[in-house]
Amino acid sequence: MSDAWHSIRIPGVREIAERYRTWFVDAYGVLHDGATAFPGAVEALILARRAGVRVVIVTNSGQRVDAVAARLAGAGIAADGYDHIISSGELSWRYIEKLDALNRLFLLYPSGGPLWLNHLRNPVVDDLAQADLMVVADMPHRTEEAARAGDVLAMLETAAALRLPLLVPDSDVTYPHNGVIRLGPGWIARRYAELGGETIEFGKPFAPIFAAACHLCHAKPEEVIMVGDNLATDIAGANRTGLASLLVLKHGLHGGLSVTALAEVARGHGAAPTYIAPAFTW
Repeated sequence: MSDAWHSIRIPGVREIAERYRTWFVDAYGVLHDGATAFPGAVEALILARRAGVRVVIVTNSGQRVDAVAARLAGAGIAADGYDHIISSGELSWRYIEKLDALNRLFLLYPSGGPLWLNHLRNPVVDDLAQADLMVVADMPHRTEEAARAGDVLAMLETAAALRLPLLVPDSDVTYPHNGVIRLGPGWIARRYAELGGETIEFGKPFAPIFAAACHLCHAKPEEVIMVGDNLATDIAGANRTGLASLLVLKHGLHGGLSVTALAEVARGHGAAPTYIAPAFTW
């Protein structure tokens, strides 16, 4: 059964196991809700690997891969459920590590964010005018209304006037957490781009994280399918990089949408999933 934009509906991921031997699988909204694995997700990972599928966790988490693995384990997803992990945070950390040690960083919302920010070798400054790079450490505002009521837009205007590049370790504009859709750091990146500011992003939908995932498992694009819950990042990114894609609905960002509304959102993001499934189950 196909949708208006020609996606194929499948009951579970076993339907793609023979056709695609490498799966790039998102974490939040596909495998877990930030705390607990979704019903059937662990079994699907294990059965896929038994069937000879290589599984790479490809996530926009701002954390490095060791912290992502710990979060997965805490949600009940052990290391035998996947082959590799690559995260936007890992690629962002590598970028900063290659900077000249004298480059000065301004951390936006420094009280939270990835653990690796506590161990940077570059000096951190409190004045935007003294910085060489601004890094989005966290997004404390849970809604767009709250973010616009805060000071972030004024800070972005100042940074744009200074022509300060903005590094965003997590490109998600919104993400599901414990059944609630929250505002993500990617919202800040989109606002900065609207101001004409330079953004540096490695996560989905941008190419670097897909290239890094392919490199990890020596996969050719035609062998790969991206499994995600987010049309704007997972599916649009797969489309841009020539990968097939599977959109899972039940627990993810678009789970509450009607078929008509889902098609409208897909067209708005220029995203066309190859397949659609109710959830990440076998």
